[in-house]
Amino acid sequence: MRALYINLILCIFAFSCSSQNNPEAESELYSYQELITADYLRDHLEVIAHDTLEGRGTGEAGLKKAADYLADVHAELGLTPIGDDDSYFQYFDLNSRVLEQVRFITSTLSNGDTQTTESIFQPGEAASYTLLSGGEQSFSGEVVFAGFGAVDAARNVDNFGSEDVAGKWVMVFQNIPHVVGGDTLIAPEYDERVRLNEILGSRNAAGVIIIPNMNEQEYMQASRAASYELGSPISLSLDHMPTAQQFPGTYLSINPDYAAEQLGVGNGELLSFQNELANDIQDFQAYQTSTHLEINPEINTEPIETQNVVSYFEGSDPDLKEEVVVLMAHYDHLGTGVPDETGDRIFNGADDNGSGTVTMLSIARSLTEAAQSGVRPRRSIVFLHVSAEEWGLLGSRYYSDNPIIPIDQTVANINMDMIGRRDQMHIEQDEEDFIYIIGAEIISSDMDSLLQEANQKSTDLTLNMRYNDLDDPNQFYRRSDHWNFGRLEVPFIFFFSGVHEDYHSQSDSVDDVLFGALEKRARLIYATTLEIANADEAPEVDSEEFIRRTRQ
Repeated sequence: MRALYINLILCIFAFSCSSQNNPEAESELYSYQELITADYLRDHLEVIAHDTLEGRGTGEAGLKKAADYLADVHAELGLTPIGDDDSYFQYFDLNSRVLEQVRFITSTLSNGDTQTTESIFQPGEAASYTLLSGGEQSFSGEVVFAGFGAVDAARNVDNFGSEDVAGKWVMVFQNIPHVVGGDTLIAPEYDERVRLNEILGSRNAAGVIIIPNMNEQEYMQASRAASYELGSPISLSLDHMPTAQQFPGTYLSINPDYAAEQLGVGNGELLSFQNELANDIQDFQAYQTSTHLEINPEINTEPIETQNVVSYFEGSDPDLKEEVVVLMAHYDHLGTGVPDETGDRIFNGADDNGSGTVTMLSIARSLTEAAQSGVRPRRSIVFLHVSAEEWGLLGSRYYSDNPIIPIDQTVANINMDMIGRRDQMHIEQDEEDFIYIIGAEIISSDMDSLLQEANQKSTDLTLNMRYNDLDDPNQFYRRSDHWNFGRLEVPFIFFFSGVHEDYHSQSDSVDDVLFGALEKRARLIYATTLEIANADEAPEVDSEEFIRRTRQ
């Protein structure tokens, strides 16, 4: 009887200890951050960003290879599979629209007769017109020549004049003559983005035809290279969500010799014609040409299957382990595309987002090693590698709408995306020991306090709040996967090291990742995870402004 009583007391004592913060256990958990090393991160990143994964495009074989690799690592670490059929995969279908080819029909009125020519933009072939963006709908319209398409009221420039371009094609030279002969003709702020907004937005044109700054041979090479983009998805969407907003209008380039013919400019005289317009830019006004252009795209729709990779690490507290902290990083990237000047077609995405992907693996390793020694954080952890981020945060949207662990048991989301490099500002400052923080204090003062505590106990990085503002024009708080948790009022922290010159280019490679900085950032994220998972109370969303905006 006495033995039974003692055992009962011990059980009660053990339960009491497990449900309260244990400083010794927490200290021991922190010691496992030493397992997060630059070498471990590099070893996995060299796999994730390898050419054989072909850029990890959603719905492509390379992404499935990456998913299998991540699942194998999770299995080796002993993480619990919680995906479909007790696997590490949460499968979902996406609606895919694939542009196979584009047919262009040009009709030109000359001396009362109409001449019609046809050109087909198809894989492996150059064409008279090259589709750059849009082009998902058939359209037929007149072509208006607008010179440079420039508008600068302060300098008395309006290339459109009284010409109505609504519902028409607008042909313009690629180069905008900001400065000619030392004179400023057009404000430098009037760039290609502003011009497109002027033509397609303010003036409601149906499409833009760019006369590129190339000779015919250069154009043919560029057109042929761009044609290999055909046959790949132009949009992906989830069944229960509206299709993402398409590019407003159609954006083409034209063979410069063909453009000269349409404008009635003699052979080899296009450049001098362009220079004349620049010198007469205040007087030039758009005019309708004798050309009519019809575009007919061939689009196929088909479902494609992709997958999130997901696993579970159980917490130690009998009560709190029912709550989870979701650690998340997208593992997809852009796949392959138009070759760069070196002939490289693969977007390896070492920083975007190989850096976040391997950071999650390193955190999982530290936690599972700690568990083997008998220490765990109080709350449970979900490791979530999401797909289709590059197509509109679709993988995280699917999980948040179909959560494996209910959202009301999800106390926080930690997102890591592009954390392996530094932006131009920090290059100029010769600074690596920093991380941008988005979320935390603008959502939850509790999250901010836990983050600050974690930073003091780990790497003491500079926590840069430059973008941590609900009114920041970049709107980063909405632009990565954490938003799909934030919209459900789950507090989040987004770790980010800034946009660099290799963003979304083939040159985002392993060699440029700052592994020493990545190691420190990964240790901070590990420490932040521990602080949230071990807190007596779950962090609360207490920003009234954030709540108001998410409910709009």
